[in-house]
Amino acid sequence: MQKSSGSYYTPDTLADFLISKVAGHFKGKNGIRILEPSCGDGSFLKALSRSAFEGRSVIEAVELKTSTIKKAKAPQKTRSEVTFHNEDFLHFRSTKTYDLVIGNPPYIKRKLLKLRQKERCRQIHNVAGLLNRAISNIWTAFLIKSAQHLSSDGVLAFVLPAELLQVKFAQEIQSFLKRHFQRIEIYSFREMAFDNLGQDTIALIAYRKAVEPGVYFGQVANLALASKSDHLLTRSKSVETSDIKWAGHILSDDDADFLIGIASRLHPISHYCNSCAGIVTAANKFFVVSKQIRKQFDLNAISKPIIQRGQFVNGTIVFDSVAFKKIKNEGKPCYLLDVTGKKLKNLSKGARKYITSGRSEGIQERYKCEKRKRWYDVPSVWSSHAFFFKRCHLYPKLLLNDAKVLVTDAAYRISVKEGFCVRSLIFSFYNSLTLAMAELRGRFYGGGVLEVTPNEFKSLPIPYVEIADTDFLEFEERFDRAESIEHTLQTNDAIILKGCLDLNSDEIGMLQSIRKKLVSRRLRETA
Repeated sequence: MQKSSGSYYTPDTLADFLISKVAGHFKGKNGIRILEPSCGDGSFLKALSRSAFEGRSVIEAVELKTSTIKKAKAPQKTRSEVTFHNEDFLHFRSTKTYDLVIGNPPYIKRKLLKLRQKERCRQIHNVAGLLNRAISNIWTAFLIKSAQHLSSDGVLAFVLPAELLQVKFAQEIQSFLKRHFQRIEIYSFREMAFDNLGQDTIALIAYRKAVEPGVYFGQVANLALASKSDHLLTRSKSVETSDIKWAGHILSDDDADFLIGIASRLHPISHYCNSCAGIVTAANKFFVVSKQIRKQFDLNAISKPIIQRGQFVNGTIVFDSVAFKKIKNEGKPCYLLDVTGKKLKNLSKGARKYITSGRSEGIQERYKCEKRKRWYDVPSVWSSHAFFFKRCHLYPKLLLNDAKVLVTDAAYRISVKEGFCVRSLIFSFYNSLTLAMAELRGRFYGGGVLEVTPNEFKSLPIPYVEIADTDFLEFEERFDRAESIEHTLQTNDAIILKGCLDLNSDEIGMLQSIRKKLVSRRLRETA
């Protein structure tokens, strides 16, 4: 694995699985033309030699790195004809079309691409009719270009990151696939297919022509046995006909329609509040210090309380002075250095020494620090009514900022609009409908972490209910006593969903079941 080059070499079990799934389509055919656009060390070539394709296919393999292609060229026990192209697939030209394009395209974020690669990716997107904008990752251009090399009844079989199902920029790719392929199959894996990749992987198989068209999903429980087993595929008409994220395929069509239908009756949370990113320090390890460092360098006069991470505030909906004291006494970084408007010569000797230490560490050379008039002046230092942590584990967290502390960009700062109440907003947020929509609209990582982007947060539907301060106090106490978020939702759903939306017990039960299903999928819990 070479992260900088996007090279995550495919495990044999995954290559065998993908080939086993497409083999049936070519049963009895000879002279099959196969293209491997990023052959790496030859995982798919070896898998092809072990498969039913042996001896009846013509293979062309493309690989940019000379050292890697030498490994792929190592003597293979195959009777198939293999031709290697030592070049960048983005610039690969061929007048041929192929019956099968198969492989594991590189995963390289835009910031790591060379200028020439960025421009070529943009051209590929434009030719395909996608929006004229900067690409987010190289794999999308590989997928589009590979599809363009297929014959009229060809098959595309790729190992892809699960962000195809989850992230905003992939929605155009989903539309592209639906336009150009009659049948699409997506296989997800209960276990991580790649070690140390940090995110889920899927297998995509797309057929130009199909007797049974549609978008189908299946899950593989054991990858080691996957190539020897049949897997039940379920058609999802909801992802075929709507703009719902493909990650929502886990829901039945009835569940998806019910959830989206209820959500469409509500205002988004942006109707009730403004939200923006927390404080961007550009170097949290330097600018956010513990009470020990604060005391050691005499930083009291230039430090302010701040929350650095969401994991510091588990199990509560109100962050008060007692909660901050607990974080402080545990030795966690919880003070932000704020010297904006202050002259260095007026600072304590220890503070000047600390800032000098930052210069010796090269903090001033970091991109965002370089853009500042003084590298150590952190901008936008202000606190908000509440904050929402963009990443979470068991459930999304919207907290009242009773301690008036600052927060880093691990969270969004929330300020309620005129005419609305922050306590009522927080109370209204904790219901099964809103939390289910956070699961559906957010994205998740291999470790089960849910992330909700700024726009996704702003779009969350809220059944807003006005409550008195005494009601909020009772809610806070109930939340603190609850053994799990499910216990809190049981009571809140009865108040909010029944009172605001006039849902009956069965409908509320459906929403609770939908949320649990989405959470279980993210946390990889056994059904």
